[in-house]
Order: sequence, then structure tokens, then C-alpha cells
Amino acid sequence: MRITTRTADSSFVVPASAPELLAPAWALMRESLIAGAGSRTGRELAAYGVSLANACPF
Repeated sequence: MRITTRTADSSFVVPASAPELLAPAWALMRESLIAGAGSRTGRELAAYGVSLANACPF
């Protein structure tokens, strides 16, 4: 028998004590959930854009 426990995602646990941080974090997460799953190409392009913006050497 396997017993699992549900834990809150750390993305929301940390700002939960500060509503002024939780609201924008949830808004960003909600938008990505509403948009749904994207194609692999779309995800790769998003990762590429973030890497460029952060001047990532990889």
C-alpha cells in the first residue's frame, strides 16, 4: 500500500504570508494554466527567450 501526502507547491507557500506578493504570483500562474499546454516548439522558444533575456551562456 502506498501512502502519499499532499504538500503545497513552494511557489505559493513562501508568498502566502504576504498577500501583496501572492496576488501577482497567482495571477501569473493562473494565466499559464488558462493558456493550456503548448507545443514543444513553443516551450523551447519561450525558454530561448528567457535565456536571452537573462544573458544565459547555455
